[in-house]
Amino acid sequence: LEGTPKLPYDGYASSLCQVEQNMRLRRGRLLSALSPDEAAPTLVAFPLMGVGSFTSPGAAVGGEASQSQLVPDACINPHPRFGTLTANIRQRRGAPVSIQVPLFRDLRTPVSEKTIDMDCMAFGMGCCCLQVTFQAKNMNESRYLYDQLAVLAPIMMAMTAATPVLKGRLAATDARWNVISQSVDDRTAAERGDGDSAADARMAGEGVRRQNKSRYDSISCYIHPTSQSHNDIPCETDEEVRETLRREGLDEAICQHVSHLFTRDPLVAFEGMIELDDEISTDHFESVQSTNWQTVRWKPPPSSPSDAPHIGWRTEFRSMEIQLTDFENA
Repeated sequence: LEGTPKLPYDGYASSLCQVEQNMRLRRGRLLSALSPDEAAPTLVAFPLMGVGSFTSPGAAVGGEASQSQLVPDACINPHPRFGTLTANIRQRRGAPVSIQVPLFRDLRTPVSEKTIDMDCMAFGMGCCCLQVTFQAKNMNESRYLYDQLAVLAPIMMAMTAATPVLKGRLAATDARWNVISQSVDDRTAAERGDGDSAADARMAGEGVRRQNKSRYDSISCYIHPTSQSHNDIPCETDEEVRETLRREGLDEAICQHVSHLFTRDPLVAFEGMIELDDEISTDHFESVQSTNWQTVRWKPPPSSPSDAPHIGWRTEFRSMEIQLTDFENA
C-alpha cells in the first residue's frame, strides 16, 4: 500500500509540522478499511513471509509468474505490472532469483544453517520504506541535490534500519536493501560474472555485457559537474546512447548517468504504449528510469498537457526504512 500527500508540502519550516498530521490521516483511512479482527502495522517486512500458509485466505505456493517454492502468486498485487515484473525478471535471468541473507547465530542455531534463503521478487518488493521527493528550482539544483543526498543515503538507511526478521528467522543484518537488490536481480550468469550465457541480440548488451551490480542498488555515479572527480567505481554505459546525448549537447556527467540507465532492459511494456512519439512523450524513458532502482533517483520533468502545472525537476531520496509510528516516520 502506497500513501502520498494529496498536494506537496510547502518549502517552509512550518510545513514540517504538517507531515505527522497528514500521515495520521492516511493511517486513519487505512484503518477504516480493515475488519475488526485485522491490523496493518507499518513494518518493513512481514516476519512470516514464506513460512507455511501465511496468506489469508491460504494459497498454494508457486504459480506461473514466480515459480517460487515459498510464495504463492496469489500474494502478488493484481495490477498487471507486478506479475509481469516477477515473471520477466526471472525469465531474463534464466532462473529464479536467489536471495541469501546471513542468519543471526545464537547458542542453539544449527551449525549447518548459515543463511536465510528466499526465491521470489515478493520477498524484496514486499518490503515497505519511506521515500521523500524534493522539488528543485531548476535542473542544476536537482543535480547538486542528487549528489548531496547520495552521501546521506547509507547513513539514513542505517539510522532507520528496521528489518531484523526475514522468513521467520533472525537475520544477521538489519536493513532491507540487499534483500530487494537480490529479489529483482535480472542479470544473466554472464552479466553477473558467474558463468557463460548465450548472447541474445534482443537484450541490452546482448545479455553478456558485465554488470557489476543489480539494477536495485546504490547510485553508480555523481551527476553534478563539480562532483566528477569523485566518480571512482565501475559505471557501465550504453555507448550508442551516450554518443547520441553528446551530439545533442549534454554535458559529460549527464551523458554518463543516462547512458548507464540504458544498459538495462525495460522490464514492463504496456499494450498501446510501444509506438509513441518521443518528442512529446517521456513514457519510453520512464519505462527504463522507473526500473533502475537506486538510493537516489534524479527525476526530469514528465510530459504533461500544456494547461497542466509544470512539475519541474525533482530528486527522490529512497533509502530509509519505514517505522511503526507516524511520529517516527514524520
